[in-house]
Amino acid sequence: MHTLPVQRVVLMEHRAQVERRGTVALSGTTVVEVPGVSLASVDRSLTVEVRGGTLAGSKLVRRWKEQPAGGLPADASELRRRVHALEHALEHERDAHEDAHALLRARAETVATSRAALLRAVASHAAVGTPDVAAWQEQLAAVTAQQADLDTALPDA
Repeated sequence: MHTLPVQRVVLMEHRAQVERRGTVALSGTTVVEVPGVSLASVDRSLTVEVRGGTLAGSKLVRRWKEQPAGGLPADASELRRRVHALEHALEHERDAHEDAHALLRARAETVATSRAALLRAVASHAAVGTPDVAAWQEQLAAVTAQQADLDTALPDA
């Protein structure tokens, strides 16, 4: 495989023209591969020039390269490996944070529902003349304390 350096890039509205140039010493019948050429390359855009020999043919060959396990190629640099590990750790931390936040929001909804149910029960029992003020105050204080704790944990709620 040969890596030919990019010599010129022309950007157009819907595509780019990338020109690579280089010299490759060959003997006999040889197949030359140039990695890093886009899969979206247009076949007719390939131009090959040969000096001192005969060109049997030229074509773009598209091959599927399986993503290696772990998402990094075997020849990835140590810095790229560190960046990948940090991105992976950040993603897991973000997921854990989002899960914890969703759990707190669900608890806040449950406490709000409990508060509404308690207030309905107080209203219905008061309307029929069976008040239990001490129990209601205790239950309302417990729900208010839970709601205050959740309000502290969820400042944006």
